Amino acid sequence: MLSSRVTSGYMTVFAARSMAVTATSRSSSEVKDSTKKNPYLHFWRLEMKNRPEGVRVGKYTTLIAEKWRALSDAEKAPYFQEAEAAQKKIRSLTEKKWKPVGPRSALIFFTKEKLVAVRESKRRAPVNGADVCVQFDALSPSDLQKYEDMAAEDKVRYTKEMAEWNPKE
Repeated sequence: MLSSRVTSGYMTVFAARSMAVTATSRSSSEVKDSTKKNPYLHFWRLEMKNRPEGVRVGKYTTLIAEKWRALSDAEKAPYFQEAEAAQKKIRSLTEKKWKPVGPRSALIFFTKEKLVAVRESKRRAPVNGADVCVQFDALSPSDLQKYEDMAAEDKVRYTKEMAEWNPKE
């Protein structure tokens, strides 16, 4: 990954680190799959299998590009179909069904209500979390019941979503 010559300086170290992060953050299958959506690359891969020994990749790529440009739309159609199929496969593999958000508490519903009130009043001062907690603790049992009911409903929602969620999909 890094060149054999030793260089100093922030930018060289930074560039080397960012290259290493880029290289290690994506698996080889992700890198390969991300290129499969281009019809020309499908054509190029097939043509590269027939590359004569001793011919440089760059030179042969130029020949392949000329050959690609000379193909008619009908001759290019299978490569477009392959690319589309590969793109659909990539989308299906990358669509992740996220784990449901956990059940929210009565305090969360109370805080959310306070934030909405602040936004509607267009007050510039932020809502202080400590003040909200003091106000929540000072609620009468009847007012508190409203938020506890909301939390109970949200717990039912969470339980239902967890039953439907399959992490292996």
